[in-house]
Amino acid sequence: MPHLQPPADVWSADDMAEIPFKAAVAGERILLILVAGVGDFVLATPAIRAIRRGFPEADITLLTTPQAASLARACPHLHDVVTFDLRKYRPGERGGGWGGWRRFREVTAELRRRRFALAVNLYQVTSWAGAARMALLLLRIGAPRTAGRRSSGRGVIFDIRSADALHEMEAMLGLAATVGGRPDDMGPTLWIPAASRQTAAEHLKISGIAHASRYVVLHVGSNRPEARLPEDKAAAIGMAIRRAIDLPVILIGDKTEAPLAERLAAKIGGGSRSLAGQTELLEVAAVLEGAHAAVTMDSGPMHLAAAVGTPLVVLFGPADPRRFGPRGRAGRIVILQGRESPHDHARWHADIRIDDVLDALLICVRDSPARADGTS
Repeated sequence: MPHLQPPADVWSADDMAEIPFKAAVAGERILLILVAGVGDFVLATPAIRAIRRGFPEADITLLTTPQAASLARACPHLHDVVTFDLRKYRPGERGGGWGGWRRFREVTAELRRRRFALAVNLYQVTSWAGAARMALLLLRIGAPRTAGRRSSGRGVIFDIRSADALHEMEAMLGLAATVGGRPDDMGPTLWIPAASRQTAAEHLKISGIAHASRYVVLHVGSNRPEARLPEDKAAAIGMAIRRAIDLPVILIGDKTEAPLAERLAAKIGGGSRSLAGQTELLEVAAVLEGAHAAVTMDSGPMHLAAAVGTPLVVLFGPADPRRFGPRGRAGRIVILQGRESPHDHARWHADIRIDDVLDALLICVRDSPARADGTS
């Protein structure tokens, strides 16, 4: 990771070596804040690891969303996971308005009782309204030290600020290093319990996929509507994959995506099945882990697939992959973007051809090292 040179008003790890900050926090309680999505948690795992390496004796709690909670609870570097759905007290913005304030007060009161020595907000502060909400959260938690990213000046609410970086994973790692964490060379990591792998195998068996059989995973959804693929194009891609690779296609997704996934499985044929809405998040990760390859949109499953090392082709739009793209093992990920309108919410996928997807998938599978289970 390149050295991140902080601006003059940002404290660095070297600065803190000259003050009793790290010694004071070393054996105390640290709160990590990541009230964001599944993919954001996956990208944060190197930063969480780094903070644990820097503070091996600390009691580390993560405040995160219900969506990412199961992944977080499987992480061995965290002592506790507390959930709060930030959207419930965010007016508008896909949220439920002010109805979540009661839960906000309950959660922050409980966190205040734990007397954290340091509170670290891993995610960027995207707006001044968000900065005000974060300032209120930190005020109610009452940690004597707070840290976060500079966020183009909006991080002024934090005592300790790290320099901005383009990609989210590097930005969070930079913050971890600034507060005294020790980054390693590993990328995102998932911790999948044996029980989740067993349940995933049972779902696959019911779907006609025997143990050690090969299959391709397809996920065409996203929690952001603009990043989803239209049904007709998704079906055409699935059918082309099945014909080219001659493997069943397993469709994944949450309960809201289940009707679409069922329709797509029927259109794709060839033993293809839908597991959408039938598997928990860690089981989805296990299904991806066992796949011959995966094709996804910009979504949580995209980051899951990258983290477990599955050969992956991503139809990415309309966001910027330089900032939010998947991080995983070299040679296993190909990102496809449209050329004419890559950031247009309606047309980002218009000039991504089916042949482009197939070529990328074949190259990705061919160039990927052998899997741990002996497949490639």
